[in-house]
Amino acid sequence: VEKYLQQVVRGSGGDILSLGFLGALWASSSGVTAIMDSLNAVYNAQETRPLWKVRLVAIAMTIGLAGFIIVSITLVLYGEHIGSWIAGWIGLGWLFTMSWVIVQWPLVIALMLFAVAVVYYFSPNVVQDWRWVTPGSLFAVVMWLVVSLGFKIYVENFGNYNAAYGSIAGVIVLMLWFYLSGGVLLLGGGINAE
Repeated sequence: VEKYLQQVVRGSGGDILSLGFLGALWASSSGVTAIMDSLNAVYNAQETRPLWKVRLVAIAMTIGLAGFIIVSITLVLYGEHIGSWIAGWIGLGWLFTMSWVIVQWPLVIALMLFAVAVVYYFSPNVVQDWRWVTPGSLFAVVMWLVVSLGFKIYVENFGNYNAAYGSIAGVIVLMLWFYLSGGVLLLGGGINAE
């Protein structure tokens, strides 16, 4: 993979890489517009915003959600190392490092609640007050964690996707996880609408 990435960056691939990034952004924002349409249906709202505004909101939410996901995953995977680095940099001791291991999880959940609240606030074409935590966002975050852990257990123990799908098994598993995550997100939106 490294060899091919170096060839892309060295050759005329910079343009291809930029075009690929724009294509990925457009495709991802199309997924967000589908969520926006679905939440409009849940709220029984008609889309009155111009198409350019809907797409702009979708692109902004795509970039913002990608940032939140990257930060959250980084905290989950490297939280202990980040805590050790901060403790060494500021000059705090082992107590901060141990506290950070505990504090990182509420921080991840707070980031997820914020991200879901942003989706529920900006996606449907309804006027509503901003709330950090709503019943739907709390449900969505808790159920997303449960569904993700359950899906992980299923894929590791029962599903043999490599035997059936070969090299695209990872993509199929990822798309199925996106589908389940989207379902949980829409259920939380339905709770908020009610």
